[in-house]
Amino acid sequence: MPKLTNFYLNSTLNPSATEPLPYSALLNDAQNVKLNIQAGKTYFLRIINYAAFSQMYLHFDQHQVTIIEIDGIYTHPRTVDTLYFTVAQRYGVLLTAKKTSTQNYAALGKLDEWMFDGFLDGRDPSIINPNVNAYLVYNSSAPLPKPLNLTLDTLNSNTIDDFTLTPYDNQPLLQNPTQTFVLDLAFFPQDGQNRYVVVKLILLHH
Repeated sequence: MPKLTNFYLNSTLNPSATEPLPYSALLNDAQNVKLNIQAGKTYFLRIINYAAFSQMYLHFDQHQVTIIEIDGIYTHPRTVDTLYFTVAQRYGVLLTAKKTSTQNYAALGKLDEWMFDGFLDGRDPSIINPNVNAYLVYNSSAPLPKPLNLTLDTLNSNTIDDFTLTPYDNQPLLQNPTQTFVLDLAFFPQDGQNRYVVVKLILLHH
C-alpha cells in the first residue's frame, strides 16, 4: 500500500492520477479456494475487502447469504444473492448450507472493473485476472463444478444499496438538518503531488 500510494500521488510518474490496477483477484490469498462445509449447517462468515484500490463482488452459486453486520454495526437480517465490497468494507453474513451433500457449488469473486481508470504500469491487460474462483465443497469425492462466468451487469443487478440496511438497535436517522455543507472538490498537481482539495465550501441554512 505505501508503495502504491507514493506512485499514485506522484504527479510526474502518474500525471493523470490513475489508480494502480491489481494483477488478480484473490480469496484468502489464493485462487481456486475450497471451502469445506457440511450439509444442514449455518456458517457465520466475516468477509473483508483488503484491496488497496479495488472494489469487489462476491457470489455463491445457488446459495444466498444473510447480512447481519456491516463495518462493525449489527443490522436487521437482509438476505441477498451477491455482496459488493468497497475498499476495506466488512460484512458479517450467515450462509446456510444445502440439506444434502450430493454435489459441490462454485463461488465467484470479481473485481469491479467499471471502477478502473485503466492504468497498467506497462503490463499487458491480458495478464490481469479480475476473477477469483472458489468452491463450496460438500463432498470431497464429488467433482468440482465449472467456474462461474458472471458479468458485471449480472452481479450488479443482484446487489443492494447498503444504505438501506437497518441498524439492529433501530437508532433513527437524524431529521431536518439546520445546516448543509456542500464541498466542491478539484484535482490538480502541486509540489510534485497529485492533490484533491476543497476549492469552494457552501453553507446552506434551512
